[in-house]
Amino acid sequence: MAERDAFGNEIADSAASKWTPTPTPTHEVTPALPPTAAPPPPALSGQVARSGMATVAPTPPKATWSLIIGVISLFAFWFTSPVAWWMGKSALAEIDASGGRLGGRSVAQIGRVFGIIGTVLLVVIGGLAALGFILEATGH
Repeated sequence: MAERDAFGNEIADSAASKWTPTPTPTHEVTPALPPTAAPPPPALSGQVARSGMATVAPTPPKATWSLIIGVISLFAFWFTSPVAWWMGKSALAEIDASGGRLGGRSVAQIGRVFGIIGTVLLVVIGGLAALGFILEATGH
């Protein structure tokens, strides 16, 4: 009768199935030398400075101002939201025309979207306020 392992599988008795250790090499292995310097990180915008360090493409001021005005227009001054919309659109066009030299695309997009949302709020709430004034003036 053949032997069985812990899982109930039959264990073969042949000499070929027995494990034999692999002989160790007789030659001495030299350890790998640590690298002297790490390679520079990849360029973020396709530009590499003279020092070999990657540079970040600058964000145009219009993109930053679009975001700032867009945030302000959402909470306080809705009449500034068309300005944020225009500045964001203008900054996106400037970034697209730069060929990768300018960054900040997401900043400009967020400012533009905030400007659009603020403009919609301006039109809706302004229209409701005008309707309220008209109804109040006519006595309805």
